[in-house]
Formats: sequence, C-alpha cells, structure tokens
Amino acid sequence: MTTTAPPVPATRRLVEEVDELHDYYARAINDAVEDDRMHLVDELAAAYDRDVVQLIAEREGRTDQLHLFAPAPRPSRVRRMVARLVQRSAAAGHLPAA
Repeated sequence: MTTTAPPVPATRRLVEEVDELHDYYARAINDAVEDDRMHLVDELAAAYDRDVVQLIAEREGRTDQLHLFAPAPRPSRVRRMVARLVQRSAAAGHLPAA
C-alpha cells in the first residue's frame, strides 16, 4: 500500500509540517489497529519514518544524506513464512536443537 501525506504550503515552519505528518500517520495507524490490520501498521510506521526523514532533509537542504537512512531490505513473504514455520516447529519440538 502506498500512502500519500497531505500537501503542505511552503510558508509553514518545519516543526508544524512534522507535527501534521505525525498526526496523519498516527490517525492512519490507529485506524489500522482498530480494524485489526496489523500488517498495515508496520507499513505505515515505515512510511512515516521515510517521509519524515525526507521532509526534514529537503527542508534543511541535506538530501545528499538521504542514502544514509535507506531502510534495510525486507525479507520476502516466502522467507517470512518459512521463518514462522521454523519457529513454530522448534517450539513444538519437531526440530533438533541447533
């Protein structure tokens, strides 16, 4: 899912923009929790982190530093599923101890 934060006028202070961005994502995360869509909570939290760093970097003229905040690649769905199965099997005693 791709979320788009509301546009903000250029005349606003950075702290106001960060506050508005935070409020937007906090509402979206709370809605996702209420709807029991926990997979969306993680995506929204990651999107907030990305968007707030981008906003600050752009406003401070430091976009050259954005590569330092690139998120680590997320394991594929298959790898996450395998990891869950391994944990469950180990907890049930079906796998030998490593």
